[in-house]
Amino acid sequence: MKLGELKKALYKQLGEALSPFGFSKVRQGSLYRKTDYGWQAIHVPCANYGTNLRAKISCSVRHDQVEDLVNELRANNGETKSQLNTGTVGASLVDLFPEVTLTWRLWSEDDIAQVVEGVVFNLERLCEPLFERFSTLEPTYQMAIRDDKESWLHMSSNAKRGMTAVALTILLDKPNVEKVISDKVQFMKKIEDLQLDDFLEFVEYMRPRLTRK
Repeated sequence: MKLGELKKALYKQLGEALSPFGFSKVRQGSLYRKTDYGWQAIHVPCANYGTNLRAKISCSVRHDQVEDLVNELRANNGETKSQLNTGTVGASLVDLFPEVTLTWRLWSEDDIAQVVEGVVFNLERLCEPLFERFSTLEPTYQMAIRDDKESWLHMSSNAKRGMTAVALTILLDKPNVEKVISDKVQFMKKIEDLQLDDFLEFVEYMRPRLTRK
């Protein structure tokens, strides 16, 4: 079986296995489950290693009202709906739990079952607790305002994490938005983050909504 066909077979079986949990069919390596606030997703990308595939698992959560604010400027600049379908929190389980085996190699169709079983097992063991933890805005805000290793593991883009923090100060009516902005700018300047200008552009765009904070 060619690797492309092997990947299709894996995703077909993953879709069937995760359907009882409320997830959609696989789309570009991801399966989505709708929630009243957005979606939860499991991502199982497969990298081609010549004679085999390597699959790994990550998961993410989207809060529509957060992402609508964060992406408003991008939407005005003409980006597509699919480009704006971003997650609010996302974690590679390989990075979050390095002590756990969360990657699998596939050489043939016989290897698919172990991957499917591993994904289902870790959905219940690792993904569902993360989904529950970030199912509301307050814990998402508490993660977004941080700039440490744990926050990077859950929100890897410093600029996007900063935008999320600003959006959540608006949505949660937090009084400390200027401190949040100042802390983010100082942090990104310190590490010479190349997306600092993107963050500053977002802040200026949001400024009319921040004046009351």
